[in-house]
Amino acid sequence: MSVDINNLTFFKRQSHLLMDEPQIVVLKQGLSFNTAFSRKIIKSGYKRCKLALDIKGDDYSTANNLFILLTNEEIENGGTTLPLTHAQRNNGGTPRFFVSCKELIDRVPRFDAMRNSSSRSERRLFVKQIQDNIYQVTIEANFENKVQSYKELPKKGGVYRYLKEGHVVEIGSTNNLRLRASQHIKDKLDFDCIQYSIIDDKAERFKIERKHICSFKDKYGTFPKYNKVLPPVLKTEGGLVI
Repeated sequence: MSVDINNLTFFKRQSHLLMDEPQIVVLKQGLSFNTAFSRKIIKSGYKRCKLALDIKGDDYSTANNLFILLTNEEIENGGTTLPLTHAQRNNGGTPRFFVSCKELIDRVPRFDAMRNSSSRSERRLFVKQIQDNIYQVTIEANFENKVQSYKELPKKGGVYRYLKEGHVVEIGSTNNLRLRASQHIKDKLDFDCIQYSIIDDKAERFKIERKHICSFKDKYGTFPKYNKVLPPVLKTEGGLVI
């Protein structure tokens, strides 16, 4: 796979767990690389990086992928090259890199939602190498949109999370966010805030729904108040859901 750098939007710089797979964790001030990813970077000899997004125009809410381009280019004021700093070391002494990019996280709604999550698993994303010095991170839907009234919801497919006084009471997916919420209100579900992500693909909706329900159960030992079972795992064959 080759990446057309000219069609990517670069982020411009404004003036204790060891895992086998490369990952990043979204933090308040930037991106933390796990030990596996940091080791690959150390082996490659690169000391800096550029961050690029596949956004449409200037709409950062459309970002689905982050590209990390390793480089040894010099850092210039207002440029796109960022330093890889050694944020911490694990018990074996391997440094774990950190990239300071608060402005980028501020702009991308999915990153902004992730960094505010108290669950580390909801702030972790997997990294895939696509060229010698280029890595791709899929920015998963993370309930990055929020409304108080169901009437503000789009009539589109997506995943949703209902909250009552700040506590999650339902996690689900649907092909019509507004219609589903209106039905739940008629069914007397009690919630005062709706968080959601728009996702067209049914299998992807179920995958995200399962992930967040499982994360909730792992953390609290039970499903959210109105959840009873996990959604099915949908397989695809020839592009069709089966």
